[in-house]
Amino acid sequence: MGSDQKSYTPYAFDKEEAEKLAKRVEEGELSLKELFKNTLFVGDSIMVGFSDYRIANPGNVIANVGAMMNPDLSNNIQAITDYNPEVLFLHYGLNEMGEEEYFLEKYIEDFEKYLSQLKENLPYTKIVVVSLWPVKDIAVENQSRLARVPAYNEEIRKSCIKFGVAYNENSRLFASNPDWYQKDGIHCVSQMYLTWINELIKEMGLY
Repeated sequence: MGSDQKSYTPYAFDKEEAEKLAKRVEEGELSLKELFKNTLFVGDSIMVGFSDYRIANPGNVIANVGAMMNPDLSNNIQAITDYNPEVLFLHYGLNEMGEEEYFLEKYIEDFEKYLSQLKENLPYTKIVVVSLWPVKDIAVENQSRLARVPAYNEEIRKSCIKFGVAYNENSRLFASNPDWYQKDGIHCVSQMYLTWINELIKEMGLY
């Protein structure tokens, strides 16, 4: 499930400060809504979880179930630019995915086009691309195309390195907590988000 890649950060950060912030959040000294007040979560149903579970304010989430880069990200580029977030999290791909290789090729072509636009429009924003969440066997049984998640993540990571954009790989966390998945084997309960956020802070240098 998922992949064995590592996260990638094109910037230096103070690991000790990131760990201190993670601890403050964990101990309730800093609310997640306060932490993410200048952050945007953009993408599909995975990002919708940040508003559904009240982790972030609805105004910090530009996402909807079934969203794809075309037309959803394309239609929201200006809104994202106008918001000018300190941090931008992106998660797209599960809905675009297909078993044939040309689906992946088209996805990466579009992905790089939008990365280029976002970097140009938001030169001071920390852009973090979230690896496609790994899915459970039940999800692949229902949608065989989802077996391609590791292949997509491998190419997504290459593109992030190419464009100097952060990439968050979280497969091990998800694989080690299978009970935190919903029945569809794709989406997760709030506990997964809360645990993942703690890792995000430390791995991506949020402080």
